[in-house]
Amino acid sequence: MGVFFPLLATREDKIKSVLFLFETYKYNSNIFAMCYKYLKKKKKFHRFQWAPKDIRKCGRTARSYKASSRRFFESTMWARIIILYFTWNSFILTYEETTTKYEPPAGHKHALGAHMKPLGVTLIGKFSTPLVFYSHFVKASKPIHMKSVLFDAGHPGQSWTDEYLRGHYGKEMVRVELGKKEVRSRRADWMRLSQFLDSYPHDDLYLVHSLSGIMLDLVKVPRTLQCGGFQRLLHEAVMWMGRGPLRSVLHYDELDNLLCVIDGVKDVILIDQIYKKKVESKGFEQEGHYSLVDVESVDMFKFSQFRELPWYRVHLAAGDCLYIPYKWYHQVSSFGNRTLAINLWFSHLWQFDDDCEKDSSLLLQPLKKFGFASSNEAVRSRWLEAFKEMDDDLQLDEFLKHFHLFQKKQNSFSHSLTVMEMNM
Repeated sequence: MGVFFPLLATREDKIKSVLFLFETYKYNSNIFAMCYKYLKKKKKFHRFQWAPKDIRKCGRTARSYKASSRRFFESTMWARIIILYFTWNSFILTYEETTTKYEPPAGHKHALGAHMKPLGVTLIGKFSTPLVFYSHFVKASKPIHMKSVLFDAGHPGQSWTDEYLRGHYGKEMVRVELGKKEVRSRRADWMRLSQFLDSYPHDDLYLVHSLSGIMLDLVKVPRTLQCGGFQRLLHEAVMWMGRGPLRSVLHYDELDNLLCVIDGVKDVILIDQIYKKKVESKGFEQEGHYSLVDVESVDMFKFSQFRELPWYRVHLAAGDCLYIPYKWYHQVSSFGNRTLAINLWFSHLWQFDDDCEKDSSLLLQPLKKFGFASSNEAVRSRWLEAFKEMDDDLQLDEFLKHFHLFQKKQNSFSHSLTVMEMNM
């Protein structure tokens, strides 16, 4: 009843609703209507301050119509409750108060990023050189969008039709996610690539497969990662393929990421890692490093930390590459009847090695020339991360220089790094 009354347009409507309630509970509504007319005449109804004398007068008025209203008002439990409801002004909400226009927060129930205009990402039209890439982007933890670089460099991706992939790799087993919207708790399936190629045009399937074996022939390493130390830190190459729209969760990775689109388009939302406390303050799964926010319809009341959160937007077309710094939060949406991309994950480079040849003309080289790094590199990267915020007096650069010399003198140092981690 307390919910019902505030929705009524006028106080008279509230009185009329009481009549309805009394009919429901089989009380004599005619007597109450007489009292309502009496109070309206005495102008008492507008504040609902019904004194006992008003009730007695109402009763005498009702008896003139041969109705025993006094017993009704003084002994009936429901009448007492209703009178208390109307006389207690603090519980009475006017119609104006309940219909005041309320504007929800910007972006509420809209896609992630609708709450404010995005910030811009550095855009260049060629593969960055390793030194510039390290100095201005990796070390500074800033993304970079390299526009139309793959096919200009001679990447063979334009010839990778479904027929081509089926003919060369159709028998390979690949990992396929069920559904077009990522759900981390949903199981993945395995099938032959040829079976996936037959099914994805009409089924909700998304190929997310870590490349190995002969499928590594598909991976080309751009000039940006061919020297300077990057070539020793490559960990994994993943193929992403499906029919849009496809959407990932908002998450971060513990490795740096170079994402290159071969077919279709992708919209990438980026949030700087400096906003870690805000992003992870509500609804964040530490195991898996992802947010529970619905990226298609953000509840700005439940996830209020996103209301004033700056973000970046990058639109990737076929032939584009995007560097996503490690621990930056990102969400990827893919569109098109056929979307295909390959990304390279590599450990964070803490010290640049000056081993690059000048004026290298090889913009793309096969991954097999470099191979993948050992698991020791990932451990080493996490160990070095602990020194990222060291004081200048400790001379981090000098420490890293000696650490590299130590690394070159050792054939295997996994045991040493394990001991170091245990003693930290």
